[in-house]
Amino acid sequence: MRKALIETKTGKVNNVIELGTGANWKPPIGHYIRDAANAGPGDTWDGKKFIPAPAPDPMPPTLEERIEALEAKLVT
Repeated sequence: MRKALIETKTGKVNNVIELGTGANWKPPIGHYIRDAANAGPGDTWDGKKFIPAPAPDPMPPTLEERIEALEAKLVT
């Protein structure tokens, strides 16, 4: 069974794990588990539903890309 490992203090999903039926596994102190449904690491459990984590910021341009952009401006 797919379970979300949730930090008690914040509701943040720290991991999603697979537990077999009847598994005798206990979450670490300060965490609890619940059926993961569509949850993923970084999501938040608000007590009723999982809220997806915000999308990560895109990667900043590399130094090479920045130089190319500056050179293109000089040419025009």
